[in-house]
Amino acid sequence: MDWDRLKTFYHVATAGSISRAMDTIHLSQSAITRQIQSLEHSLKTKLLSLIHISEPTRRYAISYAV
Repeated sequence: MDWDRLKTFYHVATAGSISRAMDTIHLSQSAITRQIQSLEHSLKTKLLSLIHISEPTRRYAISYAV
């Protein structure tokens, strides 16, 4: 397991979007996307979808998952 990919996924999940995570981790959108896709491939599951989720819904989903 590559910790850099996990860290990238964590930042995207907590930021709520790739574009917001870009400012935090200082990677391009394409680099973040490649890392997430690589992590999805290694875990054989989809981690992110390309839909917009409102902030209250995202907070509920994160608290429910934890």
